[in-house]
Amino acid sequence: MKSRPQKDKFVSGMIEQGGKPADVEKFWIRLLAFASYAFNKSHAAAYSIVSYYTAFLKYYFPCEYLSAQLSYTPEKLKMFLSDLKYAGLTLLQPDINSGVPNFAPMPGNNKQIRFGIKAHKKVFLQQHKLFTICGIRKKSNPNAHHLGPCKDYKDFIVRSIVYGVDMGVCTALVRAGALDCLMQDGETRRQYDEALAPACESCKKAMKDTVCLGNSREIGVQPFVFFVNGIRILRHICRKNMNINFRISAV
Repeated sequence: MKSRPQKDKFVSGMIEQGGKPADVEKFWIRLLAFASYAFNKSHAAAYSIVSYYTAFLKYYFPCEYLSAQLSYTPEKLKMFLSDLKYAGLTLLQPDINSGVPNFAPMPGNNKQIRFGIKAHKKVFLQQHKLFTICGIRKKSNPNAHHLGPCKDYKDFIVRSIVYGVDMGVCTALVRAGALDCLMQDGETRRQYDEALAPACESCKKAMKDTVCLGNSREIGVQPFVFFVNGIRILRHICRKNMNINFRISAV
């Protein structure tokens, strides 16, 4: 046993200093258990610095710190709820028009954190599609085509169908309160939830039956216009069998 010489030297030294053999033996056993996760001074120093910075940010900037922490570890939300309460912070429901994908402090209010849309487990796999319909600009390409905030419930439905957002994601957003910002007087989440499937079917049928640009405005579908090499591409989208039709006309 490699530790035998060290043990003999350690035990003899402790006994010479007045330690009792039984106590020394117990201490040695505890020392071996600690050795399974012991580390050198440089490692300990690095951890100490990180711990200091973390404690400083958590104490003096709790809103920003917890927003960042929740954004990168959303699965630990339950664990951080007590920290939010202790710091006097309020966690607001997600908002489809908030413009931010992650947990974020509310502008002008350091006591409120907006729930990140991306943190929802059903949203994560389709986050890029959802960011497009929500009007969230990507940092990697801030000048890309930008739809802007959803105007109303119908606008959200049309965008979801056009960009192929899964029905389960839409349902999850409705039930989480992310579409409350689109509600008008008297409307409820239950109404939105129950109307989701028929509204999508109705919108798909309307798109399918649309044959010209003029009557597309009747169902609230705005053509997506791009300019490429002098050609105007009217991406007037008609979804059928998961295919997208492009109508092209010269400028």
